[in-house]
Amino acid sequence: LSLGTNHPINAGSGVDVSGSYDITFISNNLTISTRPITITANSGQSKVYGQSDPTLQYSVTTSNTVNGDVLNGALSRATGDVVGIYSVNQGTLTNANNANYNITFNTADFNITQAALTVTADNKVKDFSAPIPTLTYQVSGFTNGDNQASFTSPVVLSTSATAASAPGDYSIVPSNAANANYTITYVNGTLTINAPSPDNTLSNLITNIGTLNPVFNPNTEDYEVSVMRGTTQVDVTPTANNAYAVIEVNYIPVTSGSSSTQSIQPGDNPVPIVVTAQNGTTKQYNLNIKAPLETNAKLQNLVFFDGGTTLNPAFDKDVHTYTMDVPNATRSVRIVPYAESSYATVTINGTLYNGYSAPGLQAGANVFDIVVTSQDRNSTETYTLTINRALSSNNNLFALSLDGVTLTPSFNAGTTSYTANVPNSKSSVGVTASVADTTARVKVGDDAYTNYINKTVNLSTGSNAIAIDVKAQNGDVKTYVVAVVRALSADATLSNLVASAGTNLALSPSFDPATITYSTQAVPYATSSVNITPTTNSAYATVMVNGSIVTSGNSINLGLNVGSNAISVVTTAQNGSTKEYTINITRNTGSANNLLANIALSEGKLSPYFSTITEAYTVSVDNSVTFTQITPTAVDSKATIGINGSAVASGVSKSVALAEGLNTVIISVTSETGLVKNYTLSITRRVISNDPSLSLSYKPASVMRSAKGRYFFMSFIGYNAFPKIKHWGPCIC
Repeated sequence: LSLGTNHPINAGSGVDVSGSYDITFISNNLTISTRPITITANSGQSKVYGQSDPTLQYSVTTSNTVNGDVLNGALSRATGDVVGIYSVNQGTLTNANNANYNITFNTADFNITQAALTVTADNKVKDFSAPIPTLTYQVSGFTNGDNQASFTSPVVLSTSATAASAPGDYSIVPSNAANANYTITYVNGTLTINAPSPDNTLSNLITNIGTLNPVFNPNTEDYEVSVMRGTTQVDVTPTANNAYAVIEVNYIPVTSGSSSTQSIQPGDNPVPIVVTAQNGTTKQYNLNIKAPLETNAKLQNLVFFDGGTTLNPAFDKDVHTYTMDVPNATRSVRIVPYAESSYATVTINGTLYNGYSAPGLQAGANVFDIVVTSQDRNSTETYTLTINRALSSNNNLFALSLDGVTLTPSFNAGTTSYTANVPNSKSSVGVTASVADTTARVKVGDDAYTNYINKTVNLSTGSNAIAIDVKAQNGDVKTYVVAVVRALSADATLSNLVASAGTNLALSPSFDPATITYSTQAVPYATSSVNITPTTNSAYATVMVNGSIVTSGNSINLGLNVGSNAISVVTTAQNGSTKEYTINITRNTGSANNLLANIALSEGKLSPYFSTITEAYTVSVDNSVTFTQITPTAVDSKATIGINGSAVASGVSKSVALAEGLNTVIISVTSETGLVKNYTLSITRRVISNDPSLSLSYKPASVMRSAKGRYFFMSFIGYNAFPKIKHWGPCIC
């Protein structure tokens, strides 16, 4: 049926089969309306920039088509071909093209994405130190008719290398390119800097005069060119084989292929040509430009300055012996010999003359041989000059000083007598004296003459005469005298003060020459004396300790009373001034305790039991005991103990041998103050005799009755008074 309302509805074939109804059918029209559907553009549809659009897809999202209908028409999108988002439109998929349907359309986005573009930097190569070459690149991936002009921001190529970079590979980095329609990928290139060239050879070497011998070869280093006499200049032109090599001719840089003008003297003229390769290695070519040598060995003149007088005879180049007289005041003469040939060499007494010679003159004759040698070394001429300098009569001092001392009057070479005062603390003085004339000699007292004095002279207290003699070269002597008065010492201080009693006693406060009162720690009662050692600061001071004279640095022993002891140390300076130091030393009161706290024995027991106040004890031990360890312990740790005269420490045992029979042991305890108490041990060791005259006895000793009326007997066997029980048992009586 087609769309519309002209479709009548008929009764069809229906009948009442029951026969119960009379059916009347009223007809009407059937209306067919458009079918509503919703079409939605598919999401996620896209293309890459430069590609053709795909067919746009959609879905029927509400209701559906029927009867196998296929919708007519196609979707479209907003116009534009650059990267971006475009809306999908209904296009021709309309109701007009699909009469049976009422279409509702839902749009979606169509995305044009960036195309892939690759910028690749070209690889480059350059020589070391050469400029960076022009950097280039290639682009792949342009589409849609685009080219490099399409970049909104151009490609930039960069490298970390410079013209001076070391040999090696360096990245060429492309960057900066921009075009919104492309995703740009960069591929680095490589700039390879070649190693510096090692080529340090010449390709040619020429001179404007003469012929190179041998013919130039880059591998030959030594050459010679001969020129005519009178040649003064030669142009040398070296050419490097490598453009980067550097050339020096006679140490002056020269551009490759350019000439260098060399001055020429008669004889050999070495011209070093150094080629430095780009890698720093060098090669030296040696060019010798040879000119004929001079033969002239004559002087043209002989001139004198700085004290020279008339030459005798007057100079003549053919006269070879001369004399000249000068006063003693002339210490040197400048000799100026002029050779006729500027290439000749001149020596004065064997020393090459280099334009200046002013030798010093000794008093008397001074002979100078002036030798002229021709340049070719084949000719020499000797001119002899004798300069006579008068002897000096100068016996003056140039300077005189005493270290740290003022002379009165101030020094003057014409004044020979001086005085000076120094404090007592200055025990010596440095004397420095120099002569006005270097030929004079000087001495102090009986010393030998020298050309200079720098001597230390010891000073006694009072006046000290220091005589300084100056002898001139001609023998004349002048004597300078300095009377140095040294003051008496006023130093009455000590430099050290020591108190000792076996070991040093620390002074309080610590010793200081300016501190006069000291004390020490208290000494024990046992310390009955002390050593006092005073040392004076001045060797001229004297010292007394408790009124007794003591040599400085030596000790004196002084007895100590119990309690406080004030020790006086008085020093007297050389000038009579005094200073008293006092040391206060306390000797402690001693203990009178001479009691024992205990006596311990390794064998036997004391009878009675030990008591501090009991002084006599007996001890019995068996015959087998041959010694015992006795350990006495004093009540007072300061007390001393002796066992039979041998010292033993308190609480320490001492072994005492025991003879058979009675052994008397005396333990003496001496208190700190010297009181003695003796403890006596009578130790009896049982005696066993082997004498056959002593008969063995056996006898019943007794018969005893027990409390219950039983009887027992005891019999004894033994020697003398030391029985042993032999039998003990019951008996029938």
